[in-house]
Amino acid sequence: MYKFNNDKPIFIQVANVIELQIISGVLKSGDKIESVRDLAKLYSVNPNTIQKAMTILEDEGLVDVHRGVGRTISETKNIEKYINNYILNEVQDFTKLMKEQKVSKKFVLDVITREWENGNK
Repeated sequence: MYKFNNDKPIFIQVANVIELQIISGVLKSGDKIESVRDLAKLYSVNPNTIQKAMTILEDEGLVDVHRGVGRTISETKNIEKYINNYILNEVQDFTKLMKEQKVSKKFVLDVITREWENGNK
C-alpha cells in the first residue's frame, strides 16, 4: 500500500511514482501497463484518480494508448526526451537556488564532481 501525502493531489503523486518507474528502468519501452482498475486496487485509490494520472503520463509522452490493447510505455526516444527535459528542469531549479543562496559556482561544481566520482559506493 502506498502512502500519499497531502502536499499534492493524489493523481499527481501516482503519475510521479509511475514516472520514476519509467525513468529508473523498472518499466521499459513497450511494457504493458496494468488496467486502471488493477492500478486503482494497487494504489488503493479511485479508478478516476488513476485515469487522471494516466492522462498526465500520456500528455508527457511517456505512455501510449492502443485501442483494444491498453496502455504501454512509449518508445525509448520519447522516454529519453522526457528524461533530458526532467534533468534540465532539475538542474535549472538547483542552479537558481544555489545562486539565491549565494553559493559559489566553484563550490557547487566541486561537490558535484566529488559526488559523481565517489557517490553511491
